[in-house]
Amino acid sequence: MEIEQQINQAWKALHGSKPTESTLYLLYDGDCMLCQNAAQYYRLKEAAGEICLVNLRGHAEITSSIRNSGLDPNEGVLVLHKKQVLFGAEALCYLSRLGELRAPGGSAASRLLQIRTLSNLLYPLMKALRALINWARGVGRL
Repeated sequence: MEIEQQINQAWKALHGSKPTESTLYLLYDGDCMLCQNAAQYYRLKEAAGEICLVNLRGHAEITSSIRNSGLDPNEGVLVLHKKQVLFGAEALCYLSRLGELRAPGGSAASRLLQIRTLSNLLYPLMKALRALINWARGVGRL
């Protein structure tokens, strides 16, 4: 997987070693306020496991690789974990489930997003909100 190889190289350059196979990669838009908050949330979860947060605004080569694989980083969050590639609502649902496993008594929103049907219904609204916020702040597309 080309995306994962590029992230592994970037990780190794920053940390001096390869990430473990269980490392969760969260690729997000660092200029999006919603994405920043989600990334901060998962940064707090780092104590429970290895998480590699990748701000796509700073990694044009990875963003290009994502596009070449047929995914649009403007259309959803991307998660790579345990040899899975999860995108959009599927990634959101997965992160909610994973977060719940690590944080008993998680928020109601997190519990709702664990339900795949609700995640699929709510995700387009979240994408539209992200686009509106970025537009209002003058932030362009990735």
